[in-house]
Amino acid sequence: MNNLNEELKPTKGKRTKTLFSKKKVLIFVLVIAAGIAGFFAVRGIVNGASAKDGLDLRTSVAIKGNLSVAVTGSGPAQSSSKKSVTASVNGTLLESYKNEGDEVKAGDLLFELDDSTYKTNARQIELNLSQAKLDYENVQQEIDNLTMIAPFSGRVTSLSIKEGDSVSANTVVLTLIDESKLKITLPFTENAVKNIKIGDDALLFLADTMETFHGTVTNIDKNAYLYTDGSIVCDIEITADNPGLLHENLTATAKINTVNAGEDEIFSLGSGILTYINKTPLKAETSGTVKELLVEEGQFIENGEIIAIFQNEGLLLTKESNLIKVNNLELQLEEALKEVENCKIYAPIDGLITNLKELKKGDQIKT
Repeated sequence: MNNLNEELKPTKGKRTKTLFSKKKVLIFVLVIAAGIAGFFAVRGIVNGASAKDGLDLRTSVAIKGNLSVAVTGSGPAQSSSKKSVTASVNGTLLESYKNEGDEVKAGDLLFELDDSTYKTNARQIELNLSQAKLDYENVQQEIDNLTMIAPFSGRVTSLSIKEGDSVSANTVVLTLIDESKLKITLPFTENAVKNIKIGDDALLFLADTMETFHGTVTNIDKNAYLYTDGSIVCDIEITADNPGLLHENLTATAKINTVNAGEDEIFSLGSGILTYINKTPLKAETSGTVKELLVEEGQFIENGEIIAIFQNEGLLLTKESNLIKVNNLELQLEEALKEVENCKIYAPIDGLITNLKELKKGDQIKT
């Protein structure tokens, strides 16, 4: 034995270095090409040993195959998973669907509790949430109304505010006039009105200058009334484009050209006053302080153009408060709906029911 140990001990000098080098090469070959190394490595080592020690070698054909190892053992059998099933909410037992020893699948309904109280609570929270959302939207609308926008193109008149002014809701801050169209209402005899229709051409005469311009019949009021001269008349509305020099409060008369009349032209029985079709007082829809005024008296502005921006810090705070309320109620509703769902108790895993307490309908179940 001692002799063998001595033989295995590495010697000093050049031979030791050579053996170490051979091992490094062998390892590298194993990693790179395990199949080839498996053959040549064994052959090289065995041949080397044979040459040195004079050993007889036996060879056989290499066969490629799989190495299979089986490990067996025994011990007591135990369930791999055990789950305790308890109620997540308090309630009255409505139904028990399984018994001791029953096999169940994950998701099978085991018990059902009375959920009426939880449903009532959830419905009340839903109502509160709907109201809170409505309150939030109303405040947001008020905040949006702090920006006053022109509802149509027109000229600014009667401007009554300046920057820094405090303005209450529904206060008229200016009047916007569309000067592009005018209208006039004139009396025509009841018999003549029978031959007039909407869309008929009309020629208007200015009383002061006798200038003329064309218009169109846009409304016929067939409610007849007695005129100052005793005639029975009906009112006709005529609308006309403004050629550029007209303004309201001018007096005019008209004649209507219609092919339905027995005569070519029908004249109004009296005169009327020209007015702008669209002359609208604009009101502040929300209380606030005028932060920016972007128009001035007599200025022509386009539809959708910003007129003024108001400021109201109280509305911004109310908005934030309402948003917090909405978020809290949404969380409450989520929890309330979970409580409704938890009134139905399901099997968490596949398995066998054991240690089932004796339960009957009407029992009060506690968490």
